Amino acid sequence: MNDIPSADQEWVDAARKGDQAAFGNLVERHQRNVYRSVYRMVRDHDEASEITQEAVVRAWQNLDRFRGEAPFAGWLSRIAIYLALNRIREKKKFVRPEDEQQHDAVMNQAEIAGASPLSDLLDQEAHGALNKAISELPDEFRVPLMLRLHEEFSYERIAETLDVPLGTVMSRLYRARERLGRRVRELLGE
Repeated sequence: MNDIPSADQEWVDAARKGDQAAFGNLVERHQRNVYRSVYRMVRDHDEASEITQEAVVRAWQNLDRFRGEAPFAGWLSRIAIYLALNRIREKKKFVRPEDEQQHDAVMNQAEIAGASPLSDLLDQEAHGALNKAISELPDEFRVPLMLRLHEEFSYERIAETLDVPLGTVMSRLYRARERLGRRVRELLGE
């Protein structure tokens, strides 16, 4: 049974015959979600845009390799995620919790909530500790955790996107949560 939405399947079939407009429809439908996933990994808009575009080009060039056993969106996301992981490894770039935009977002949320300065400070400290702990996770744990928490992917979709067995996803998420808990407690001095 084919899990691909019918419009996607029609566009994939047309794109395989050289219909660039059909491929454009696929890209338009899924590019925003792919970009968002990549941005959460690299934390840089220009780099995320570049990687997303590279993923689109590679998808077009390799469309004949798309088997159609899983949704096109997952296949495109998987290409982008691997490109992002490769870029991170090449640059040995780590996401830092001190990121200025992240700090501004926390401050804005606290202002909206009308929280007290003390609770704001405690929330920021906990948020910073969590982000630092996440950034320290190895890619094999951090990526599935980000897909689960930030993208709200199901375990099955994470397995499909990363092309690993479902049991591997479950194990990695369990181990990621264990490590996070320990590290956040260390960072908060508990």
